[in-house]
Amino acid sequence: MLNKEEFIQAVQDNLVARNGDLVINPRTMQKNNGVEKTFLDVKYPDSLIAPSVPMDDAYEAYASGMDINKICDKIFSSLSFSKNNAFDINTIMNPVYFNDNVVTRVVNSDKNYDMLLNAPYKSIKGFNDLVLVGRLEVTMPDGHQGSILVTEDILSRVGVSAKEMFDMAQSNTERLHPAKIQSMSSQLAELTGMPEFVFEDTPPMYVVSNVGNTNGANVLTYDGIFERIRSELGGDFYILPSSIHEFIVLPKSFGKEIGEENLNNMVREINAAVVSPEEVLSDSIYSYNSNTKAISTVYTEASQSIGIDDENMRDMNENYESLF
Repeated sequence: MLNKEEFIQAVQDNLVARNGDLVINPRTMQKNNGVEKTFLDVKYPDSLIAPSVPMDDAYEAYASGMDINKICDKIFSSLSFSKNNAFDINTIMNPVYFNDNVVTRVVNSDKNYDMLLNAPYKSIKGFNDLVLVGRLEVTMPDGHQGSILVTEDILSRVGVSAKEMFDMAQSNTERLHPAKIQSMSSQLAELTGMPEFVFEDTPPMYVVSNVGNTNGANVLTYDGIFERIRSELGGDFYILPSSIHEFIVLPKSFGKEIGEENLNNMVREINAAVVSPEEVLSDSIYSYNSNTKAISTVYTEASQSIGIDDENMRDMNENYESLF
């Protein structure tokens, strides 16, 4: 079995053997939470675009037993489609398109420090290790949905300020990706195909996401969302970040029985063992006070051991603090 480096070289050789005019360059890109992914940028000589082929997914398929020639068949077919259905970058850089399709994305500030050096971001009150960035949603030539990180350069190109961008993005996100609040028992029934009464002894927890269940953690910034949750739970509650796609809420009375330290350890252990590194949202837990309508980060020995640092957050927010 080839190691990853040998596999990538073999794919390059295979593609060039099929079309000797292809110009192929390997590239490493830093994704969410600083996770590095490897791509092959493949360019036809008569094309202005160079589609990026994700090598990590391809190698995972190979390691799972898929024949390398079949993998290259799929890649070459995708490249041919992209060549004949060229993606026009000028279309999405049009201010009208940008204004209607820019959305927010919640990310962990510590894990994305380098990314935030070139991207406008906005702190989220009460969530001391989370910030909002902008993403421009696009439909790729093959029909897949994707998004592009909004950088300072992109804002300059479309002539929009950071504050204007976040105002539009917040409105668009709530419009394009409505919130969904679902009881844990209901979700388990949905996932298993079993009747909900089977899970009637499930703890009083709710899963909060958007209707698409993708990047649903953004819902924690939606207008009125916490009062909606309070009406479901009947009072104060804890917020446990499940992943970038969803978070879990549970009544504070029930959470107190478990213990804040245990809740924090549970989140950390699930992040380490179950959630992929790119999809981890936070190792922290948070609480909502229904009287003050305020969110606060819960500091336990577990959270302190992972380096949550208010001073670092103040330093990072300094550049954009005056915009919001």
